Amino acid sequence: MISGSPTLLATDGRVYLFARASDYTLWQRNFVGGAWGDWFPRGEFASNAFYGSLGAAAGANGSAWVTLRGTDGHVHLTVL
Repeated sequence: MISGSPTLLATDGRVYLFARASDYTLWQRNFVGGAWGDWFPRGEFASNAFYGSLGAAAGANGSAWVTLRGTDGHVHLTVL
């Protein structure tokens, strides 16, 4: 079950879908080659590590630049 607004990001040859689950962990699903892959958890984000939804921007070589508001009240940037 999703507990926050999902975030979509289109990059070179891929669409990322990020969603915060009801257990407050971040899950990801990718659209590549004309099909959606399975959901998988992002281990970088422990349960209850951030508030709200993610911001995302396309990076080099199909990477995703993800911003979030951490539980410490600061904005964090990570590249996936």
